Amino acid sequence: MSIIKDNWWNRIFRKEELAKQQFEKARCQSIIENANGFLEELQECNGLRGLLYLHKQLWNNGFWCEKLSPSVSGMFRTKNIMDMKAEEVFLGDIYGMWTFNIPDWEKEKEKGHKYGANTWGLDPDVLVYDLVVNQYRHVLTSGVKKVKKEAEKTLAEFNNKS
Repeated sequence: MSIIKDNWWNRIFRKEELAKQQFEKARCQSIIENANGFLEELQECNGLRGLLYLHKQLWNNGFWCEKLSPSVSGMFRTKNIMDMKAEEVFLGDIYGMWTFNIPDWEKEKEKGHKYGANTWGLDPDVLVYDLVVNQYRHVLTSGVKKVKKEAEKTLAEFNNKS
């Protein structure tokens, strides 16, 4: 994005471009202000449905990046994050586990299966469900940090051009 100055010339002749730029600046400021709160909420959340809810809140608050976006064959197999259902979130494919959607992993939680003996260096008593919760939490957390870093960089560019 090429940053233009907020002056009378651009307000008259480059109105749309300036409006888009002001929107982006406000989005960056909001991201920076809200990121730490979201990171705390993510650390406190211990369930897949709670993380799904937070994922939608992140998206609604402008935390947009490839990690958190829809993907035909990725984790979030939906057309729109805001309309995403638990059946469209696929987790697993870590530590030799299969990939399943949230409802299937919740059935695993009910069973209370432990991971057991392994060569991954994991505690054998860790619940399989907890591994998947940590996977989703990690994806969301790293997405928030990435978007925040990009927002800080963009906002610094805005402030240098002002």
